[in-house]
Amino acid sequence: MNPITTRLFELGDSSYKDFSKKLIPTLDKDSFIGVRSKDLKRLAREYSKNETGLEFLSCLPHTYHDENMVHAYMLGHLKLDNESLKRRLLDFLPFVDNWAVCDTLASSISHQLNGNEWYSFLKDLINDTHTYKRRFGIVCLIYFINEEYINDLVLLMPTIKSQEYYINMASAWLISFMLIKEYERTLPLIKSKALDPWVHNKSIQKARESYQISKEIKDYLSTLKIKRFKNEG
Repeated sequence: MNPITTRLFELGDSSYKDFSKKLIPTLDKDSFIGVRSKDLKRLAREYSKNETGLEFLSCLPHTYHDENMVHAYMLGHLKLDNESLKRRLLDFLPFVDNWAVCDTLASSISHQLNGNEWYSFLKDLINDTHTYKRRFGIVCLIYFINEEYINDLVLLMPTIKSQEYYINMASAWLISFMLIKEYERTLPLIKSKALDPWVHNKSIQKARESYQISKEIKDYLSTLKIKRFKNEG
């Protein structure tokens, strides 16, 4: 057992293991050690500075969810150029198997996500067949909601087709942020009703939950929901 996994078992908590399983129902309970986020982050910071951590990053696939979380946090601490970070991501992403690791990874590397090079990289991931490569690409595009990329995002979102809940939820999350940050430019996407109906309605729901848009806009967005069944409001 490598030193990081040994430390994880020392920090494991059975009650938190049960809690984690409830949050990530797609994983078997035996996949969890039960280490809290603050301890995962601390280990990631510590081991990102030494050779043991680099060896850990190369030992894929990991066995436990907690190992994957440390890996995701650690990639955010390494001082890597863009190409080196992309290689690390492409090595790791095939083994990402749940939303928590996926979204943690996106947040961890967000400080490097800017420019056309990264935007093209993320769009390529969205076209992959792997669920969490696709989700990772979608979630990372949240960091590109600005004047430069918003028009392309509006064109891109209707092309993302999936039957996977975790992909569709990520799409709705992204579109809700587009409505919050670039409302006028995103509104035509909603009015066109070109999105999957579930994604369309969930995007409106998530946007309406935000404190960053007015009641008037929330009320108007509510009128744009797609009524798929007679009993839908």
